[in-house]
Amino acid sequence: EISCSLVGSEMCIRDSVIDCCEKVNCKFLLAVAGFLTEDEMVRGSAKYETRRLRMAASLTELTAEAEKHGITVVMEEFDNLTAPYSRADELMWFMRHVPGLRCGFDTGNFLYNEEDAVKSFSLFRPYIASVHCKDRAFTENTGSPCVTVANRKLYPVAVGDGNLPIEKMMRVLLDSGYTGSFAAEHFGSIEPVSYTHLTLP
Repeated sequence: EISCSLVGSEMCIRDSVIDCCEKVNCKFLLAVAGFLTEDEMVRGSAKYETRRLRMAASLTELTAEAEKHGITVVMEEFDNLTAPYSRADELMWFMRHVPGLRCGFDTGNFLYNEEDAVKSFSLFRPYIASVHCKDRAFTENTGSPCVTVANRKLYPVAVGDGNLPIEKMMRVLLDSGYTGSFAAEHFGSIEPVSYTHLTLP
């Protein structure tokens, strides 16, 4: 299945994006709802809440329109503190406040905030509509690292070769009746083609 993404600043062209999705038979639209400015970064502040509510309103419009065309809008936990959905509780807030919004579960992004991906997996299971299989390792390699909130470097690795129990999560998901897509993601790798050897017997 095909998916595409829509960044916050592009919300104004949502009709064109939805039309494009239809033309290529895209079933999922990954929404990156925008980022916080420096004075909005304080979680719980009035500016933060105002910004988050505006994002939720835009996502509600997008999700409702996409649904008319058979397209599911998903969001993932984004690995950057400037996103007000960089933690599991923040992403869950959007799941609960935007009707029809679903989770594009990215197995590798929870480590950015030093969160347990397996626990987060259980939390988001009712909302999961698509999955990005992304693995990460604390062992240095030639890929571009992501630095966690605890200042630890996470390096891209082939799916299944890192610190995450991806196969276990995928099996639990399949056993629960999941019939959606799995996409192997090797963001930050300098040799992504050589990494595409994920197999689930």
